[in-house]
Amino acid sequence: VYWGASTLARVKEALRAGVPPFVAGPVGPVYQLTAMADIRALSVPDGHSTYRVEATTGPQRRADDDRMVGPTTPEEERAAIAAKWGVQFVVFDDSPAYEEARARMLADPARFQPMVVSPHLTLLRVVPQPSSSSKAALRSIDGARKEISG
Repeated sequence: VYWGASTLARVKEALRAGVPPFVAGPVGPVYQLTAMADIRALSVPDGHSTYRVEATTGPQRRADDDRMVGPTTPEEERAAIAAKWGVQFVVFDDSPAYEEARARMLADPARFQPMVVSPHLTLLRVVPQPSSSSKAALRSIDGARKEISG
């Protein structure tokens, strides 16, 4: 796989964090990133997964990862899957199978912030979304502000 030296340098810079970030996406580019950067993959093929993971969450992780990069998955569902597992980044290569999902996620910067976009690799940061309880609390605060100012 040739992503280009400058693209790879930008990806490594984007993935630098105090702890290895959690990355989702098609297995090919995720696996390639694990060899090049200190990351954790949302899912791996069952033959490469530990027994502990397979016995508890392996099949669900793979199903959710597939759903996350599925072409017809609604963006709200993608964000919910990312929140469920603590996914911080999503990576795509130039595979035509994921072209639609990549395009839809790039078109939703409120949920998926483009970090690196090149002809052969796209890295998106998952933008943390307020939880429903946080949203309710914000609505309550806004309502209280209106009462006080009104």
